[in-house]
Amino acid sequence: MRNERTRRLTRRAFLAVSGAAASTIVAACSGATALIAARSDDRPPTDPPTMRTATRADQQTTAAAASASATSEEPLTTGLSTPATIPSVASAAVSFPPQIAPTATQAATPVIPSGSQVLDRTFVSAALGRQMPYFVYLPVGYTESGIRYPTLYMLHGHGGSNTEWIGYGLLETADTIINTGQIPPMIIVLPQGDQAFWVNHADDGQRWGDYTARDVVQQIDANYRTIPDARHRAIGGLSMGADGAIQLALNYPGTFGTVGIHSPTLRDYQDTASYVSFFGDETYFNAHDPVHLTQQYPDRARAFNLWLDVGANDTDWHDSTLSYHTLLTQLNVSHIWHGDWPGIHDGYYWGGHAADYMRFYGAALAGE
Repeated sequence: MRNERTRRLTRRAFLAVSGAAASTIVAACSGATALIAARSDDRPPTDPPTMRTATRADQQTTAAAASASATSEEPLTTGLSTPATIPSVASAAVSFPPQIAPTATQAATPVIPSGSQVLDRTFVSAALGRQMPYFVYLPVGYTESGIRYPTLYMLHGHGGSNTEWIGYGLLETADTIINTGQIPPMIIVLPQGDQAFWVNHADDGQRWGDYTARDVVQQIDANYRTIPDARHRAIGGLSMGADGAIQLALNYPGTFGTVGIHSPTLRDYQDTASYVSFFGDETYFNAHDPVHLTQQYPDRARAFNLWLDVGANDTDWHDSTLSYHTLLTQLNVSHIWHGDWPGIHDGYYWGGHAADYMRFYGAALAGE
């Protein structure tokens, strides 16, 4: 069995949960400094600059705090930038389909776009029967643009939470390259997946797959101006989240059109059964394993805009990821492959390639 504890410790310096009581997570986006609802934590901080990993207790506290805040009419995030600090992104904001033509009055009156936002929200998942938190990034100009946007769902790993990608700088990076016109604006969603592998469980009835691919997607489509189709919906993830991204895309056809697989942790049945119990017997495992699913549904895989990468020095997972790349090639599944970038299974690697990931998602969602 892989040394999961070592990998989790390696990530600690990147997870965006401070040790101060009632601390505030700040997403420093260019064009806006978005203040996210406070996370409660009464434990002392670790020695700087290391941040500790979010625990299940943190996640439950987050959901409770956000639930209490949700009764207010005021948005949780109101830290918009002043007009003078917002770069012009008019061409990117209005050129991405579908467009809504401005009225004559609007065309004659210059509009200073609102700042980008990172909102901390909760909703009740029908599949899990409880409230679940998520973060949603809204690009510069979202408030007043009136247009719809493509959506990217990014899944965290086994040792993290939905703050993990924030800690690795994904939202800040996305904001920068959107505002400089390198990719079209989009909505980005960071759902919470605990350590449940983003899959419906065989043994305890918890339906984490249905929660992610159905409940979360429906929540976002119902409450934000998305383009609600597979072509304009992407899913990606790191480590456990990488497995989840391709598994969900294959098991819920017609939901996602673009898939990013970043350092997957591909195990066989014996290894998985020694690690967690909720994959049930081998038949159930095969129905949720990325390798078996790809072999079973190659036509579904061929329909995706697909990305696969792993650090060249990721000794635990490089070989299995390389084997998956070989399988995709044998099945004529077109995909972008990076297996030679220096790095291991940690936040230095994922954060260091956040811009590469976002350029892939931006181009795929724009149909390029």
